[in-house]
Amino acid sequence: MRQPHSIRFHLTAVFLLFFLLVVVLGLFSIWRLSNFNRLSADVAELWLPTTRVLGDLNNFTSDFRAIEGSNLLSSDPDETAETERQIAGLDRSIAEAERGFERIRHNAAENDLYSRFKERWNDYRTIVNQMLVLSRTNRKPEALAIYGGTSRAAYDAASDTLGQLTDQAVASAQAASDRLGAAYRQAFWLILLGMVIAGVMVVAALIHISRFI
Repeated sequence: MRQPHSIRFHLTAVFLLFFLLVVVLGLFSIWRLSNFNRLSADVAELWLPTTRVLGDLNNFTSDFRAIEGSNLLSSDPDETAETERQIAGLDRSIAEAERGFERIRHNAAENDLYSRFKERWNDYRTIVNQMLVLSRTNRKPEALAIYGGTSRAAYDAASDTLGQLTDQAVASAQAASDRLGAAYRQAFWLILLGMVIAGVMVVAALIHISRFI
């Protein structure tokens, strides 16, 4: 009379084991996927915007230097006025890109490089403003001397710092991408291993029940 009760008990234990395996495997998968999602968020919300903003800064600052030269080479007042409007537009674009960079979370090394870039760029802009005053008053030779001397040195200093910041950001983005790939592979193999272990336990439980019956 005890055998049916024993069969029911063992069947119940097996079904509970199946349910427990499903729960454990599901929780384990969620844990690994949450880690993968966190790394994905870092790439999407941190490194992609950072590289995009730094790319804008590099483009805008190089365009600024070119427009500065065009201003000095232009002899027509209308052309000179147009280059100054372009300079004002690039100033706004650079300021917007800087605000975009500042809204993103960065480490101490990147913040230090950015602060140095911004300081050197402001120094360069001060020199450009002095040069533009000379250009407007038809003192082109003096303005050209500044363009090839102090202005060039100030621009190179700002550009070099921005280049260092860009290189560091790109390297960090690549490292984050590598971590993301490694996390995906690790999650895949761990989940697969969990499925294999669960399958072995299910087979063992079925063999136990078949022998008992």
